[in-house]
Amino acid sequence: MLSDDFSLTSASEDFFDVSHMIGIQDKDKYTGAITVVSKFLNPNLKYYTPRVNHQLTYVTDKWLGDLKEPKVIPHLFPFVQSMVAKASVSVFLGEVLAQNDSLCESLGSITSEVGANLRQNWLMKTFPTFNSLYQRYIFPHKKFVSHHRMNAKKYIIPEVERRLREQNTPGYERPNDMLQNLMEMYPADGDYGVPYEDYVINWTFLLVFASIHTTTENTTMVLYWLMKYPQYIDELLEEQKEAIESEGTKGQDPELSFDVIKKLVKLDSFVREVLRQRTVGLSLQHKNINKQDIELSNGIIIPSGEHIYFNSWDVSRATDLQGEDAEDFQPWRFVQSNKQAVRIGEDHITFGMGKHACPGRFFAVQEIKTITSLLISRYKMSPVTDISLPSTLRGMPMGAIKFENRDN
Repeated sequence: MLSDDFSLTSASEDFFDVSHMIGIQDKDKYTGAITVVSKFLNPNLKYYTPRVNHQLTYVTDKWLGDLKEPKVIPHLFPFVQSMVAKASVSVFLGEVLAQNDSLCESLGSITSEVGANLRQNWLMKTFPTFNSLYQRYIFPHKKFVSHHRMNAKKYIIPEVERRLREQNTPGYERPNDMLQNLMEMYPADGDYGVPYEDYVINWTFLLVFASIHTTTENTTMVLYWLMKYPQYIDELLEEQKEAIESEGTKGQDPELSFDVIKKLVKLDSFVREVLRQRTVGLSLQHKNINKQDIELSNGIIIPSGEHIYFNSWDVSRATDLQGEDAEDFQPWRFVQSNKQAVRIGEDHITFGMGKHACPGRFFAVQEIKTITSLLISRYKMSPVTDISLPSTLRGMPMGAIKFENRDN
């Protein structure tokens, strides 16, 4: 729905009010998220790519070591979450804070823990009004939420205070990260209804929720689809080799530069096809926030306050949108179509549509492709158990994966 009368945010908050759950009471003080991402994150992806690569390499080395012997990871999600968290923290909070493993682990895990706690909450659909009160007044005081907030304050606030203290001193080198942009967009002397340190932590958690968990899920999906269809790895490696040679980054740090990743059209098509295959249910709920009932072009009346859903399964399987082989997994489906994974439209609604589309999709897809490229270039990955792919939107793939060094 592109009409301003329908709101994705309002519909989502009726069931999953993230802001209140992490302790934000006045959500009107945080309405600039789209501006923050569009203005400061997306235009700087090329600049951020080297630090992202460094963090990804650090995590893979920590998890896998020198691999003198093959190593099996029972499930890829925790491994991928560690990579995404490290890379995201380096961009959101800076390279100094990204070195703090405790902080990165905390920010990476809170999204999973919130989701897990919420799934256990049977009140969610049974008593929606009570559920709203529960999320607003009880959930923020859960022990694990308080723990993560305290942990974030412990490490982030000293860095904020250091920047405020040194920003007007001679020779001060301005950090280039999202935290610095937020501090300049929302200065410390502003009126935010809460102490400035809480305001910064709230922003941090909002950015984390918008980035780490969903990117981890989608990256994990891509890797498991690759394990289910390993015959495509060689083509992806050949494409990667050609892109590196074309950009002249062989032997440089990093080899997988922003421009190299941009040239990986087969990998981009693979990612988009996995996202299409994953889009199999009712999603993108929108709420009629108009005080009046709204009549759609087909005559259906949507009462004020009611929700509508997209049939994303129909979108992803419609032959007029996806082709006659819409039921099949075709990894190179979009190679010749100029339909990148970030390009939204009626045939690709994973990231929403119109002005409501996710502004962070450019960073998310960049991370997905960089992680996948790094792993297949450094390691031979193979399943040691059967790989099961989910048949529902919320399902997760399963399977243990063996890692071996790749001889280049």
